[in-house]
Amino acid sequence: MRILSIDYGEKRTGIAISDPLGFTGQPLKTIPSTELIKSLKELCDEYEVDKIILGFPIKMDGTEGPAAQKMRVLHEQLKKAIPLEIELVDERLTTACVQ
Repeated sequence: MRILSIDYGEKRTGIAISDPLGFTGQPLKTIPSTELIKSLKELCDEYEVDKIILGFPIKMDGTEGPAAQKMRVLHEQLKKAIPLEIELVDERLTTACVQ
């Protein structure tokens, strides 16, 4: 199962892709956010993607702020445009600081 993941940003969006079995992931590219849906459709076809994961920015206290609301809107847009499973995944504590 190949999985494509999205780290959305206002200007640029990071895209990562899993290996064909869905065990490991690696960065793929960064695309302008204004071209997101078109680019995702192309990438899903090119890499034969089975599932999309969209990072969901929940606050540390578990509430949703403006960024989470934007992701809910994007989630709905993607579901209408791309006929795949698209899952929102809590991205709290997914960035580690390495020194």
